[in-house]
Amino acid sequence: ADLRAFWDRALKKAREVPIKAKVTAYRTNPNGAHVFQVILNGIDGIQSVGYLTIPPQPDGASPKRWPCLIRAPGYGGKLSPIDMSSQGLATFALNVRGQGFSKKLHEYKAVELLADGIENPDTYYYRYVYTDFVRAVEYLATRPDIDPDHIGIAGASQGASIALATAALSPRIKFCAA
Repeated sequence: ADLRAFWDRALKKAREVPIKAKVTAYRTNPNGAHVFQVILNGIDGIQSVGYLTIPPQPDGASPKRWPCLIRAPGYGGKLSPIDMSSQGLATFALNVRGQGFSKKLHEYKAVELLADGIENPDTYYYRYVYTDFVRAVEYLATRPDIDPDHIGIAGASQGASIALATAALSPRIKFCAA
């Protein structure tokens, strides 16, 4: 009960901060897939950057809502845009706060983020990371080009823990690979 109450409080606090998605066109891939850079606000206003790739719409077809796979990086990893259009998937490669391409948005003072704030569950680094990813799921579910009932997440190493935590905390996650 204590663990569920902790995460309920953390997510409630995260939802009090407007996500303020800043979406900019990044590129169009040769196959016609559109890639957007997306910057999202976290629980404490610290931002994370991700790359959303939307498959091309067939000519003359009505707009489609695509299933989406979120990718979570290994520790310190940089996730560039990932195109899985040929598999019929939109993808969202989200760089963790203070790591990868998100590092330029906020430089942490801690040398090792793994233990940053670990002495208090309310200040622990991964509390922020996990709520960032849950909020990213919630953001994706609001997009008219993403199917909110078909969102999954995958990752290895640090990304595996993020994938498992996000799947446990968000009922919108329908598929998890860790």
